[in-house]
Parts: sequence; C-alpha cells; structure tokens
Amino acid sequence: MTVREVLELVGARRPALLIGLSAAILATLATYYQIRPLGPLPNLYDPVWYPEKVLSVAAESIAALGALALIWLTRTKVGVARRLSRRMW
Repeated sequence: MTVREVLELVGARRPALLIGLSAAILATLATYYQIRPLGPLPNLYDPVWYPEKVLSVAAESIAALGALALIWLTRTKVGVARRLSRRMW
C-alpha cells in the first residue's frame, strides 16, 4: 500500500484534529479550573494528575499531532501538484 492510498483511506483529517485537540484541552483545563456543568456534561474538575489521566492526555495529543501532520502532508502535495500543473499549461 502506498502513502497516497493510506492518505485516501484517512479522509477525516480535520474532524480528527478537532476531536483530539478538544479532548486534550478539556482534560488539561479540567485539572486546573473548575468548569461548571455544560448541558449533559457534569462538573469535570479533577485536580489530580494520575497515570491514567496522563496517558489519556498524551494519547489525545498524539492523535491531534498525527491529524495535523496528515493535513500538512496532503496540503503540501496538493500545492506542489497545482504549481506543477500550472507550469505545464
């Protein structure tokens, strides 16, 4: 399987970035600030960094960075292809 095929299979890059970033930011903010309940979400304040929470924030951050890398890689390749096609015509 080529890199292009993998990138085509992973089509939901922007939603993955938003989900990863929002989860990591919310977990970090809920550690330092007491966020009031928002609709169906309960009070998420938990001032302690325990191993499961650290692992969760690390995994969410890695997912966001991976999605950002995919967005950057695909935009770079598309931009190069567009510039090359303009030169040819």
